[in-house]
Amino acid sequence: MKKLIVAVFLVSFLALPISEVNAQHYGTEDFVDIITDMMTVKKRISNEKNKPKDEDYEIIKYEDIMREREGMKDTRHTFYAEVQQYEEEKDFPFSFGLVKRNGKIDQAYYVVFMDLPDKRLMKGDNLDLYGTLHGIYTYETVIGGTKTVPVFFVEKVLVQGIDY
Repeated sequence: MKKLIVAVFLVSFLALPISEVNAQHYGTEDFVDIITDMMTVKKRISNEKNKPKDEDYEIIKYEDIMREREGMKDTRHTFYAEVQQYEEEKDFPFSFGLVKRNGKIDQAYYVVFMDLPDKRLMKGDNLDLYGTLHGIYTYETVIGGTKTVPVFFVEKVLVQGIDY
């Protein structure tokens, strides 16, 4: 039952039906896999003796991420972005969002915040994001087309330059 609740929540996010995850799998069950993967990454980070430093994250061209079939999965990455959409539920210890890298809508990321920021994010907030890439996500847009974006697990976020 818990998997069903999580899947329904995730599919309702952005009010956009999923058409493809990681460019290979279909359906809401894949979101359960994403959450499981997120928890694995979170556990791995908490178990690391030397916590990642800012310099451990690389700036990667958006085009290079999108050219890789797996979206450079498991690569540490950092970038500057603007919040396009953000959603959190009180029953879940994580949140989701769509951000625009450097404010460009054609360089969007689907981001998963593994821990809730101290304060709720809002559309237009400027962020410095540090985290791990987790494949490619394709969804159907409200006008009937499709959009493919990288999935990004946020490990650290600076909002307007302040560590949240």
